[in-house]
Amino acid sequence: MRNTEFELLNYFFNENVIVTELKLSSENDGKILWVKINSATREVEELTFLSSKSERVNDNDIFVRTFESAELRSDKFFAKFQHNQEGQILMVSELEQVPQIVLDKIEEYLSSNH
Repeated sequence: MRNTEFELLNYFFNENVIVTELKLSSENDGKILWVKINSATREVEELTFLSSKSERVNDNDIFVRTFESAELRSDKFFAKFQHNQEGQILMVSELEQVPQIVLDKIEEYLSSNH
């Protein structure tokens, strides 16, 4: 198992799901990954990123990321994550507040898959 260095760029969460945006180390060409973690099972799923854009809604900037089978719409405080048939309201977290157990799970996933 090898170590895969990453930088956490975005972290969205609620009691059911965690969605993160990661930038892999320059040794991996600085590739950007989006990862979904099921909070109950700790199952990790990589999301296939398709596109991003921003929209202005009621004087608020909304960032829209589109994936295969998913969409994430966020502002500075909250996000709406639609994946397959389920929708979730997520909170946006300061990166310094991400629990170590989540960082460890991401590291474990990356070491096995990248």
